[in-house]
Amino acid sequence: MTKLLIIESPGKLKKLRSILGPDWRVEASIGHVRDLPAVGGLHVGPAPDFEPHYEVKAERKDVMARLRKAAASADVYLGTDPDREGEAIAWHLAQCLQLRAPKRVRFGAITAKAVLAAVASPAALNTRLVGAQEARRVVDRLVGYTVSPALQRRTGHSLSAGRVQTPAVRLVVQREREIRAFKSRTHFGVRLHGRSGEGEWWLDLVGDGEDKDAMLLDRAVADRLAVLESVAVQTCGDTTEEEAPPPPLVTSTLQQLAAVRLGLSAKAAMDLAQKLYEGGHITYHRTDDPNLGEDALAGITAATAALGLKSLTALRRYPAPIGAQAGHPAISPTRWDQPLAGDDAGQQALYRLIWQRAVGSQLEATTYAVRRVEASGSDMGERGVMFAGSRRAIMRMGWRALLDGDERDEDKEDSATGDGEENAINHLPFCKPGDWLGVVRGQVLEKKTRASPRFSEASLIRRLEKEGVGRPSTYAPIMESIKARGYVTVKSKRLHATELGELLVETVEGVFGFADLKYTRGVEELLDDVALGSQSYSDVVGLMWARLEDEIEAFTAAEPICTRCGAPLRRLVGISRRSRKPYDFWKCSNRESDCPDTFNTKDGEPDFAGRRNTRQQRVARSDTAIRAERGAGDD
Repeated sequence: MTKLLIIESPGKLKKLRSILGPDWRVEASIGHVRDLPAVGGLHVGPAPDFEPHYEVKAERKDVMARLRKAAASADVYLGTDPDREGEAIAWHLAQCLQLRAPKRVRFGAITAKAVLAAVASPAALNTRLVGAQEARRVVDRLVGYTVSPALQRRTGHSLSAGRVQTPAVRLVVQREREIRAFKSRTHFGVRLHGRSGEGEWWLDLVGDGEDKDAMLLDRAVADRLAVLESVAVQTCGDTTEEEAPPPPLVTSTLQQLAAVRLGLSAKAAMDLAQKLYEGGHITYHRTDDPNLGEDALAGITAATAALGLKSLTALRRYPAPIGAQAGHPAISPTRWDQPLAGDDAGQQALYRLIWQRAVGSQLEATTYAVRRVEASGSDMGERGVMFAGSRRAIMRMGWRALLDGDERDEDKEDSATGDGEENAINHLPFCKPGDWLGVVRGQVLEKKTRASPRFSEASLIRRLEKEGVGRPSTYAPIMESIKARGYVTVKSKRLHATELGELLVETVEGVFGFADLKYTRGVEELLDDVALGSQSYSDVVGLMWARLEDEIEAFTAAEPICTRCGAPLRRLVGISRRSRKPYDFWKCSNRESDCPDTFNTKDGEPDFAGRRNTRQQRVARSDTAIRAERGAGDD
């Protein structure tokens, strides 16, 4: 009997067919084959079961017909991606193909070794992972299809609520508010310059002279300190420091580093990574575990020895972020001796970052010789002040011999620019307490406090990961969704909140729990519990729905209602197609009633006491109004 392997992406077909040979047939589902229908209601059954009602997607019907025909006379293996989403796709395929005992194969890299080992030892479907993905999908549907219509009625705009999308927009809006409210302050620093036998040294004023954490706000004091002719050494110490290399890349840091180093969006980075994975060049790229697989060290040792570098004798381990699923090792090359791979310049550039970070993570630490000097002086007011400086010189290159420059760029994106001397060597002399250091010149540094910068895609992903909101597979779709829905716009690679995004956040914050970062993180943890088997699908969905139902009830209770039938009024905001004039009015949302009255808007509410405007009802069929009346979307 023919063996049939069904995978997700058609991009893998050629590689897998070459690995498995003529005894196998390999076909692609092209992603999900079933989903909750987009129209006609929730398509989720009532409590306590919350049974989802799926249907084959219209664009996959031909695919399913082909797969049914192929599966009718074949031994079927399900080789979808090795994550929750892939497990759910495999389950849906098994349901559609009516497979009694589906054979699940999982491989984290498309190499002959990994694929042949997987098909030789097929396993059963992991129904816990399927339950976790199903719970996520159903909760997202409940949020999107029940909250969005209420938001649209209240605001007159085509707003869409999303369990993960909305917290991301809220972060961008909060940053926008902070920037608007920020008031810059001028403060001063003082740098004293001198010369040693090796070259120039400098010491910087610590704090304002009285409080090390305070800013110096008095220019006159700074001017007096800048003319000091000497300072008295209080401490001088020489130490060594070791700096471990940054960890291998995971999904979030891949997206962040690709943005900073290569100028890529999260989606573009993931598209390139998908091509590298399908080509068999890297391991699976949707992961949050920063640690390499146990078999990686031998390949790294051989590769680094060929380069004249020294790797560790045991794998260096890195702490995983809170809430990490750690289902797959960090992203790494499938061939450690191959520093270049990929079909085009974009793939090759991304592969180079992956290869360097994975190999570099197992090299020796970089060692520095560090000298720190603290010295005191006083201004004309006889106030004691302290100056300090450090020099840092590499004693042993370690991992920096491979990684050119500071490869922690994803952490530096939002750092402030310095005074231009950060890369210069501070030639502090060896001295001892009681010595006096002569000052050649003093320098007053005028500084201004600055608001936190707007998020880029990279820094927003980093913040979401830190807060435990979303998972590796969701970051790129979140970025695309909030841009496509018009909640944020990109200017000079920074995310700016739009009026629509601010309206969304103003409407939901303090009202719906899913807009709160802590609550959303808690949902992710509950979904993880379903995957681990400590919570059931129905219990988690039921818990989420109970709170959401209460919040919707409270939100709708405050809605203005129709004076004729008691149904909620819907606000309609838009521009007339015919006259091109703006309109803003309220009308009954009960489509089965025939309430003719409309009400003008006053201070964001219906003006019941004012004139009822029936003319505006006739122009309500603008594009904006039509979108508002269609109801909810899905996150």
